[in-house]
Amino acid sequence: DEGVELSWKPCDSRAMAGYRVYRGPATDDSSLLTHNALAPGARSFHDASADPQSSYTYWIGALDPVGHESLLGPFSYDGAGALARKEGLSLTLAGANPVRDVARLRFVVPRREEIVLSVYDLSGRLVRTLARGTREPGVWTVAWDGEDDRGGRVASGLYLLKLSGERDSKNLRILFLR
Repeated sequence: DEGVELSWKPCDSRAMAGYRVYRGPATDDSSLLTHNALAPGARSFHDASADPQSSYTYWIGALDPVGHESLLGPFSYDGAGALARKEGLSLTLAGANPVRDVARLRFVVPRREEIVLSVYDLSGRLVRTLARGTREPGVWTVAWDGEDDRGGRVASGLYLLKLSGERDSKNLRILFLR
């Protein structure tokens, strides 16, 4: 299929009335891709009008039950052509370090492969697994809300994020502040 596939996972359990998807630098009606809101249970959107070789910026609008919209993003898609030039995995933090509320992470998978993205404390204890499974080549984003795998809030401190692929791994240190 042509186009770009977007997927997301809500970072909390608040009730949603639906989602909107925007493409471009602005979030006005001209960049709105979903003229009818996506269902509250939607977790993906296929942008059939996008050229997979091009680069785009996306925003996800989360609609609450009374119609207020919270914008999440920007999320970058760098195009399959740009990914072909990469030699391995990459992992970056989108935003300032230290992190106060939510760490927005961006990782690139240059070829189809199994990956695991995990958070560890300084003692090496696994705190949370943020992503696991086979990923197609592309740019992926994930948010870490400062919770562990059991839903508990982590303490302020330094954390190691590790992206492991089949042939390579990348580490990123972030300071999480409460």
